Amino acid sequence: MGDLILVKLDRCKQLLSECKTSGDAKQLADLAEAARVYAKRAGASMEVMNQAVEYKVRAERRLGEILRVEVKQGGDRKSKNQSTRTGTLIPEGISRKTSSRAQQLASIPEEVFE
Repeated sequence: MGDLILVKLDRCKQLLSECKTSGDAKQLADLAEAARVYAKRAGASMEVMNQAVEYKVRAERRLGEILRVEVKQGGDRKSKNQSTRTGTLIPEGISRKTSSRAQQLASIPEEVFE
């Protein structure tokens, strides 16, 4: 069981490199979290659960990188919800908390993050 989950999680690594939109990165982070929950319920090893968490954090970091670019470019107003309080653009389906956390992860230098 744990080996099957690890194989699926290894696919996350490839998908991370292919993430081009904030929606893709958010979806991948959600998928990794679902894998972690499933692994825990299935009684998988701590290694498997830690791998899922690692991919979730990496996907959130990628989300932060994408969001930083989108914010600089002003975002796509057709696919964004405009916040009335701050005037910032937040992609649909991404909470302020998630956006903030993702951008904080993206601001960590690569060598420190690794």
